[in-house]
Amino acid sequence: MARLLLGQHPHGPLGLFISKPGVAVENTSPWDTNNLLFSSEWGNIVNVIASGSAALGDVVTLPWVGYRPYVLLEEQVGQSYNYGTGIGYTVQSGFDTRRYEWTRYGIAYLSDNQFQVVRRQGIDPGGNDPGFRYLALNFPVNQ
Repeated sequence: MARLLLGQHPHGPLGLFISKPGVAVENTSPWDTNNLLFSSEWGNIVNVIASGSAALGDVVTLPWVGYRPYVLLEEQVGQSYNYGTGIGYTVQSGFDTRRYEWTRYGIAYLSDNQFQVVRRQGIDPGGNDPGFRYLALNFPVNQ
């Protein structure tokens, strides 16, 4: 039983198809959202609803989409932007060491289509407040 198929699907289309554990990818439809984890036949999986730049304290109004969209915020560092810059912690488990970081800034949803760029509580941002850019994506946030 294969879970990954790259190429011709038995139902016709060419593409990449990945089934859920315990499901044979060749026994699914390329459009089956219940038994596949990914199908190149699904088309656009994530769309950008809005993008732009903002400063600390700015209130950003997004297009109304009927739900609170996920917003990715990136902090400007020099001439580039980085997601997850700032402080964090290191975890070591056996032979694996991972660095987990989070930004010193975040967003506070004011409504389903508005957010504000804020400093995270209890984290000293140090220095000057940077600029930010954001992407609002077409999947809902539960808050």
